[in-house]
Amino acid sequence: MHGKYQAKLDYEGKVVQSCMHCHQVRDAERRLLREERKSMPDEVLYPYPMPEGVGLALDPAERATVKNVVPHSAAEKAGLKAGDKILALEGQPILSIADFQWVLQNAAQPATLQAQVLRGRRKVNLELDLAADWRRHSDIAWRTTTWDLRRMAAGGMVLEDSTAEDRQAAKLTGDALALRVKYVGEYGEHAVAKRAGFRKEDIVVSLDGQTSRMTESQVFRYLLQNRMPGDKIAVTVLRGGERTNLELPMQ
Repeated sequence: MHGKYQAKLDYEGKVVQSCMHCHQVRDAERRLLREERKSMPDEVLYPYPMPEGVGLALDPAERATVKNVVPHSAAEKAGLKAGDKILALEGQPILSIADFQWVLQNAAQPATLQAQVLRGRRKVNLELDLAADWRRHSDIAWRTTTWDLRRMAAGGMVLEDSTAEDRQAAKLTGDALALRVKYVGEYGEHAVAKRAGFRKEDIVVSLDGQTSRMTESQVFRYLLQNRMPGDKIAVTVLRGGERTNLELPMQ
């Protein structure tokens, strides 16, 4: 981005175009890692994790109020319950989802976070234990920053998990890899998958030897931590009921 942005915004002209967006900083960091052929660590892949990554959802209409807790998650094991109002996490006052994300962004792997919640009229102190891989429970596929990851790892494809009906029709079990190609990029570096022969509605059933069920986020992590630009990944897709073998170039 050197030379594209200046120290001051162009308020008299194209102010939006003169402003470096926050996500572009993360994009540049990821590009640098790829150019240097380095594995992309979890803290770079999963920045500012949402509360769902540790097993809870906060009510966006209420001040730091737990809406629900995922069974068997770190949040449930910590003793958090729906209706709790999170007063502080690691000493940081929690007013919004963004405050919770700030604490998670700065948390170690693994980590034990001290939480104080208001339950009814009583203040309760809890410990939120996070495993070494806790960031990987986050879904990043919806984020703007994932656009460039999709180019690097998936050649511009958008992938989504097949439905139970699709799996049954394709004779695939519930724990098998079955990512349907929802969209294939058309232009430039986002058209790499298209040029490699991938088509919309293909179902990916094997990727670099991996055949167990994975989300799109998990595919990004696997490829960006284990494969480098220039590598060609063996992929098998179901197309019209027949298996087709393709190669997906990494960027």
